[in-house]
Amino acid sequence: MLNQPTTQSAIQTQHILVDGVHMHESHIPAGRKITTKQRPVDRVHVLAQGSVLLNNSGVTTRYDAPAYILLEADRECEISMLTNATLYGIDPTPAETIEQVINKDVEIEHYFAGGVYAKQMRIGKNCKIPTHRHVYDHLSVLAQGRVRVTVSKITQEYTAPAAIEIKRDLVHTIEALEDTVWYCIHATEETDPESANNTIIVGRNNVI
Repeated sequence: MLNQPTTQSAIQTQHILVDGVHMHESHIPAGRKITTKQRPVDRVHVLAQGSVLLNNSGVTTRYDAPAYILLEADRECEISMLTNATLYGIDPTPAETIEQVINKDVEIEHYFAGGVYAKQMRIGKNCKIPTHRHVYDHLSVLAQGRVRVTVSKITQEYTAPAAIEIKRDLVHTIEALEDTVWYCIHATEETDPESANNTIIVGRNNVI
């Protein structure tokens, strides 16, 4: 009799980008290991749930939640989950953009006409757009699919076609419940994506 193939439980990660800080929330099953990438600056991880072992250059340390974990610059570390764990990684990244941390299943196209900027996003099922907020009120159009939108901790589901108003300064995130096409519509005199996003997204460049 053949043994049944075994599969590992998936690691669930959500990215949040707001006010120049990039935080990723990861729910990691017991028995899994993750390797942190080398960075030129020290970083902080917060263990909110569970127990882990940190292997840092051959030195192993156990942490039990709640715990603060400092990852030193220019070092690659291995974290082993002794139990199911929830980790928050926090990086100060003032130059990082939403597009740089967005899930690979999102395809973005930009359109400009008559003082209007439309960002088209094709979002794969189960993908989340990182939390962010805008300098001005704006409209979003759900052209295809179904999404769960959380605005300032209030969550609603929408099915296409739908138009949603997002008020200024309200943190929001979008989760695709199926393959989705989503448009963010902004008024701006800018005519290239980088300049436009620097103007409309809180935390981009000089916009605070």
